[in-house]
Amino acid sequence: MLASPFFVALVLGAAAAWAQTTDLLASTIADLALASRILAQQGVVDAFGHISARHPTNSSRFLLSRNLAPAQVTPADVLEYNIADASPVDPNAPNGFIERFIHSELYKKFGSGDGETQVQSVVHFHAKEVLPFSVLPERTMPFRAVNHLGSFLGASPAPNFDIASHFGPSTDMLVRSTTIGASLASLFKPTLPTARTGINSTVLPFVLMRGHGGTVVGPSIELAVFRSVYTKVTAEVLAQTAAVAGGLQAVDFMSAGECEAATATLAAQATRAFNLWGAELAGMIPDIVPT
Repeated sequence: MLASPFFVALVLGAAAAWAQTTDLLASTIADLALASRILAQQGVVDAFGHISARHPTNSSRFLLSRNLAPAQVTPADVLEYNIADASPVDPNAPNGFIERFIHSELYKKFGSGDGETQVQSVVHFHAKEVLPFSVLPERTMPFRAVNHLGSFLGASPAPNFDIASHFGPSTDMLVRSTTIGASLASLFKPTLPTARTGINSTVLPFVLMRGHGGTVVGPSIELAVFRSVYTKVTAEVLAQTAAVAGGLQAVDFMSAGECEAATATLAAQATRAFNLWGAELAGMIPDIVPT
């Protein structure tokens, strides 16, 4: 008995949808592995640090590599985790990062509406260029936008998560539970109007972590990487400026309006940078020979 045209169309449609879902997941995993290696190449991470992405077709999960140095991550190393408690979907999965709760709690907090749109990828790093700003008083070393490529940082100093103020002076400084992760995630929500923060988003993109490093969020893997790289660059610019000027008291920081306008413009340019860094990583940029 021949199948009806309707049944055949239904089966073919389901097969096409499954293939599209599979391709989207594979593409996201490939981009995530590449992003991890780019962050290492750019000096944002070293043996430690990690980048994750929200699962493209399952809103209750996120993607993160197994416990591995970022430069070594391949697509085969990327695992699926449950947002609810940062547990691996596969109970037999290899060991994961201790601080995977940073990622799960950010995806949990921003799980709907504009927040979900703005938090599609999370980066955590310990860049030495950024660390000084996490341990110095904000009034003397404010970490805020000073160059247009770092405009997403905004016109107000970045919040600083001090784990000791929440959990006492005897922790190992790591975000090793949902409770600590939720406390960190709470700082990503602006408490001031956009016009005051200079950020064209309902979600702050960066939070310092005292004596630890920082965490960045983005609406895509590419933009999360872009923001992470230029957070590090901003730290370098501020440190060099402070060395020349004897501090940051006289610095002409970006205004709220400048931050908002530049952030909107640069959001469309992140893919260009990501593609360049990926090509450099693959050795696909030819040497420029003077003529």
